[in-house]
Amino acid sequence: MFLAANTVGPGVSALVFGGYLHAVWSVIPARTAAVSAALIMTVLNAGGIKRSVGVTDIVVILSIVSLLAFVVIGLPHAHASNFSPFATGGIGGILRATGLLFFAYTGYSRIATLVEEVRNPRRTIPIATITALGTAVVLYLLVAITALSILGASGISKSSSPLESTMTTLASTAGIVIISAGALLTTFNEGLSDLLGVSRVAFAMEREADLPQGLAKLGKGQNPWRSVLFVGTISILIAAFAPLTIAIAVSSFGILLYYSVTNLSALKLANKQRMFPRWLAIAGLIGCLALAFSLAPKEIGIGLAIISIGIIFRVFRLATRRMKKSNIQ
Repeated sequence: MFLAANTVGPGVSALVFGGYLHAVWSVIPARTAAVSAALIMTVLNAGGIKRSVGVTDIVVILSIVSLLAFVVIGLPHAHASNFSPFATGGIGGILRATGLLFFAYTGYSRIATLVEEVRNPRRTIPIATITALGTAVVLYLLVAITALSILGASGISKSSSPLESTMTTLASTAGIVIISAGALLTTFNEGLSDLLGVSRVAFAMEREADLPQGLAKLGKGQNPWRSVLFVGTISILIAAFAPLTIAIAVSSFGILLYYSVTNLSALKLANKQRMFPRWLAIAGLIGCLALAFSLAPKEIGIGLAIISIGIIFRVFRLATRRMKKSNIQ
């Protein structure tokens, strides 16, 4: 489920990148920009983790600066009337929107997928996770409040590049340049980090023979470049052909289901292994399932179909391995 849901991620980020680039330079087709972005993400990751992390560090700083600039330029022009009426879709609308947007918050979990390449992971990963998620929450709230207060919900829903549209509404030339650059950097960086994390999961699965083991070969500097190319190729295909909203929804559905499995796993931990109380895992399990099945039936159906294919492949793989062991014995 992790692999299916998150392999979509870099492709979706590339699609959003393409949308923003097309909004800035209309002569560049959005799909062409998306495919090019996915290809560059793959090449950078195939070059090794140090190169990828070096690029990510620079892009994260620039992205945060651009988002803060968006808030500073936009918030003084806020209109409280754009928040009324509030939540016209009711609880159902809030749940569906939250389920859809869950996709945007999962970048922090890539930290955990890099566990084999982190010093003192038991200490480092929880600190990094809480810091990353906390920072994202604050930034997202500030940006969302600013955009909503200027464009309103209907204005945002009609735009494929809402931050750029916000600055255009304010007729801020400097804001348009800063936000367009920041949006391009942010979406590219999201795809780059997604690909980095997912390729490591694919490598671990290949090493354990859950995927073809030919993909588990390491290159220079212990770099799993074959698994990077495997995930990158799928991302390029998604950037080339997938509808954006359906891809995001299907990815969110898969993410919410594997987070449900994560919470189930946390419930089974022995007390001495537990870092957080049981009620947190119970709340997480209920919340994830509620959000997953609040999405549209079509999106749920596609997600279940992909997961079913994965389960069938898994059963076939295990049966093949058992047959090989029997023949050897």
